[in-house]
Amino acid sequence: MAAVEVLIIGAGMGGLTAAITLARAGVLVTVIEARSQPGGLASGFVSNGIAFDAGPYMLWHPEELSWAFTQIGLPLRDHVMLYAIDDVCQVSDAGGESVHFYRSLERTAAEIESQWTGAGSRYRSFVENIQSIHQDLTPIYSSARAHPLRLLTSGSSRHVPFLLKSFAKVIGEAKLPRPVVDGLGVWANMAGCGRAEAPAALSFVPALLHAPGCYYPLGGMSAIPKVLFAYALQSGVRFIFNTKIMRIIVKDTSVRAVVTAEGDVLESRFILSDAAGLSTYLLLADSGLSRRLRSRFNEVQLQSPGVVAYMSVKARSLSSYLRFHLSGGRSLCRLLVRPDAIMESSASSQWQAARLIAPMLHHEAEQLGGSGQAEFLAHVLHEDWWRESLSEHRLLATRTPSGWAREFSLYRESVNPLVTGALMRHAEMAYRSPYIKGLYLTGSATQP
Repeated sequence: MAAVEVLIIGAGMGGLTAAITLARAGVLVTVIEARSQPGGLASGFVSNGIAFDAGPYMLWHPEELSWAFTQIGLPLRDHVMLYAIDDVCQVSDAGGESVHFYRSLERTAAEIESQWTGAGSRYRSFVENIQSIHQDLTPIYSSARAHPLRLLTSGSSRHVPFLLKSFAKVIGEAKLPRPVVDGLGVWANMAGCGRAEAPAALSFVPALLHAPGCYYPLGGMSAIPKVLFAYALQSGVRFIFNTKIMRIIVKDTSVRAVVTAEGDVLESRFILSDAAGLSTYLLLADSGLSRRLRSRFNEVQLQSPGVVAYMSVKARSLSSYLRFHLSGGRSLCRLLVRPDAIMESSASSQWQAARLIAPMLHHEAEQLGGSGQAEFLAHVLHEDWWRESLSEHRLLATRTPSGWAREFSLYRESVNPLVTGALMRHAEMAYRSPYIKGLYLTGSATQP
């Protein structure tokens, strides 16, 4: 058996950051990654000479990213150029009504006011109130030792009633027009979460959208993990690619080693998993949990990555960076992502990257299976709404939930647990496992 001091499973953003932090502290670190490149869902790919992002499509909180880079000794502005997104999104419905959300609160409120008299000032008041609450709670959320009791010791206990509300309750109290409410609720819709299930914290989205705003990195989202990977190598981190971890060996409630798909055993008393928390506990460290905990984790609702079509397009007209379409009924929204709308320097005659995304309810995606998911994607591609601002398009690649799972080793074809109020109150998992000694988590559904 080969022995290393700390093993990190996965070279996603969390795994790379942890590896750098440990290596700079003098710890011997080995990162084992199933894919051939680092970055996880923040990575990208090139097709027909056009670069595409795989998963995330913008940065919500550049201050937090800048802070994280500073903690590992990398001033963000020296390594990654960020573009501010001014025309963030347009949300349209099947009836033809639409609402725009801009980085400028004043511009957004003015446009809402021009459509619905009196609604602009109500929207502005709603956002300013949410921004104030978010500012009060940020020190608690960002603390390395976040805990509900800090609400009491920090003097922010007055916000407890707010945090216990659903997103539907918070947005309902603002008394905004239905299209504006639908526009603000589109982020829950994308996750496949009902507004009544979604937590009050989802209302922080407009607070972040207007201040500090949304950003996009030069070179795409993969520019960030590329910088981290290069710095990790410089810091002495060892990487093993194209190697999948199948099991974490747990003995006497402590980690002992990992087993690769090839059957190799790598010993370590400290293992950090950048895989999703549920995947780590329910698939990898399967012998380290009690039956009660396994049952609790198995009850967590999951979010599907949905289906995605990666296209090269030529623009007919200008567009918001994100264009959402609400088809009504039980159907979830659709989303067209156009990075060319940010740069504004691309000629309309040039082929540009675009993504057409359609979320799916996790249980429905599971029931459909791979072939049914592909049929759903074909149906989305035949819809007309997304073609309106395009003169030409070419389909270059697609992903379904089954495809996402195979490529990124996703737990039960899910990209995240469904962010509900119940999850935030009861089911998020600590970075340092309270159940298995020597096990640490950085993947989804984890918190300090």
